[in-house]
This record gives sequence, structure tokens and C-alpha cells, in this order.
Amino acid sequence: MAAYVAVAEAQGFTGAARKLGMSAPAVTLAVAARLGVQLL
Repeated sequence: MAAYVAVAEAQGFTGAARKLGMSAPAVTLAVAARLGVQLL
């Protein structure tokens, strides 16, 4: 859930990744898993 909120607050995956200390692909996977979808 933290990754999803961070993406919304940062208005993007890269900013969220910086905020969370994660890579952008890791944030993408975390959000996709939370939503139960596969992102392109």
C-alpha cells in the first residue's frame, strides 16, 4: 500500500521510487501486485 500511495503523492513511479528508496521497476511491481494487475 505504501508504494501505491507514494506513486499518487509523487505523481509518478520515479519520484515514488526515490522517496521509498527503491528502484522504479520495484515500485511498479509492488503497485501492480497491490492492484492485482499486470502493467505494461
